[in-house]
Amino acid sequence: MTTKIFKNILITCLCATVIIISLFLVVLYNNFKSETITKLKNDAVYLTAGYKAQGIDYLESIETSDRITLIDESGEVIYDNHANVEKLDDHSDRIEINEAFEDGEGYSERYSDTIGKVSLYYAKAIDNDTVLRISTQASTISALLLGMTSYLFWIIIIVAIIAVLIANHLAKAIVKPINDIDLNKSNIISPYKELSPLFARINEQNYTINKQIKNLNQRKEEFKTMTENMAEGIIVINQKKDVLTYNESAAKLFGAHDISENNSVFQFDHSLKFMEAIDNVVLGQKSEYKLEKDDKVYSLLINPILVNGKPSGATILIIDITAKELQDKLRREFSANVSHELKTPLTSISGFAEIMKNGLVDPEDVKDIAGNIYDEAKRLIVLIDDIIRLSRLDNSDVDVKKESVDLKALAIEVIAHLKNAAKQKHIAVSCEGYATVNGVPYLLEEVIQNLIDNAIKYGKDDGYVKVSLCEKDNEAIIKVEDNGIGIASSDLDRIFERFYRSDKSHSKAIGGTGLGLSIVKHAVEYHNGKIEVESKLNEGSTFVIRLPK
Repeated sequence: MTTKIFKNILITCLCATVIIISLFLVVLYNNFKSETITKLKNDAVYLTAGYKAQGIDYLESIETSDRITLIDESGEVIYDNHANVEKLDDHSDRIEINEAFEDGEGYSERYSDTIGKVSLYYAKAIDNDTVLRISTQASTISALLLGMTSYLFWIIIIVAIIAVLIANHLAKAIVKPINDIDLNKSNIISPYKELSPLFARINEQNYTINKQIKNLNQRKEEFKTMTENMAEGIIVINQKKDVLTYNESAAKLFGAHDISENNSVFQFDHSLKFMEAIDNVVLGQKSEYKLEKDDKVYSLLINPILVNGKPSGATILIIDITAKELQDKLRREFSANVSHELKTPLTSISGFAEIMKNGLVDPEDVKDIAGNIYDEAKRLIVLIDDIIRLSRLDNSDVDVKKESVDLKALAIEVIAHLKNAAKQKHIAVSCEGYATVNGVPYLLEEVIQNLIDNAIKYGKDDGYVKVSLCEKDNEAIIKVEDNGIGIASSDLDRIFERFYRSDKSHSKAIGGTGLGLSIVKHAVEYHNGKIEVESKLNEGSTFVIRLPK
């Protein structure tokens, strides 16, 4: 804008200079011509007077550069101070001569291509038959201009320099108030009256834009508030794969921090699979895949954002499915273990039955084989019962209503039931303290029985199992402590898995279904409780159960 104003002012100044010089030359020429005509008139007056007094002799005595001519009424030249009258042609067709004979005086001017000058003529009637004409030469405007070329050149140069300085100053002075305007203000005052309509529209647009920005910021804050409280990670990108926004969960899930918005989404993950998925989604294709990172499994759902049917960005939803994957894995392992555990007793029963069917059993061995079949069938029934219990606990399918349960009475009853098993290994089982809780009696009995039973099975000879009960902070606490073989630290996270045994070498000899601790955990969770375990190998274990009263 400054350059355009500068050019316009400069051109205006130069054009004005040319026009002024042209007008000056015209005025100068007209003024010069007027003065020349006046001089010719004055000269004609005294020449006429002298001619009347002295005749042609007077005219011959005058020394002048002007041309003096006498013409009679027929147009014949009587006298000419610059030419031989005999060689001059008839002057009856001259305008100034005819006007002088008719009106007493006449004037004309004629341009000569030969000399490039204008001849000015003034004629005055002396009497009815004689006219005195006096003429002089004057330069044309072109000749006058040509004669002043050097002066005009310097004038134009000086004017151009002055015009450049003035144009530069004026351009900056005109633009400065506009440049100093703060367009971020809510109400802009126009520095020039002519620009008022423009700035009125700008103010109106600023109001609209500020309102839209306010609404967008409000929506962004609402979106951020909602997404920040989500466990799932969310990333929004544009078509250039730059990050528009993301929540803290996304940063945590990817282990990325201090990621700037409007930078590449690949700051979150540089893997080839992630890059390929992003490349596909910006082309309008949905992507979904699993990402394993730092012992975690994530599901990435990447969907394109379409505007008028064309992709303009994408949303990336990151869901932590580690627990789900682990559950699927445990479910597969559980199915395999159930198949194995069911197959083992069934295989034994089938084998014994086949031997008896084929008559290969001596009469005295029938009783032993029948006993084996009975034991395996009993083991199978116990296993199926445990599986059914777990299934019901998984689905919270427990029909019995909760009631007040005396945990000490329940523990003493369980200890009495397991007295023979403890006696065989010379293990002392004791119970101290008191606590009650609102719960399902048979589930709480299974919890205590499984913990004490396990403590006896994996206990050392001449050892002990101590059950402690108490109430604290509106909780009933059950603690089962033993000095048995203990549990390795590597197995502590898995002991509540179904069919998992920490001591596989003794599992067959010890017996059991491998579902005891799983039932304990599910029963405790059914009561909205928590179970904790501390153990050291070859030193013993302590299980602590906290149940809300």
